[in-house]
Amino acid sequence: MRKFEAIPISRIQNVTLEAGPLLQWQHLQAVTVDTASTSHTIAGVTPEVAEQLQQRLLALAQEARDE
Repeated sequence: MRKFEAIPISRIQNVTLEAGPLLQWQHLQAVTVDTASTSHTIAGVTPEVAEQLQQRLLALAQEARDE
């Protein structure tokens, strides 16, 4: 199932990376984006892309808060 959601970058509070046993077995991770009221997960991301995504989202969220 595909689901598309838009999260305002200024609402992002935290971005975490997780990998349960199945994702670890497939060498993948899940990226969870937390806001004040909800969390959204992107599953099945390679570790390299997950780390880049985490860093980029947190940097953009910080920029949005600083403006």
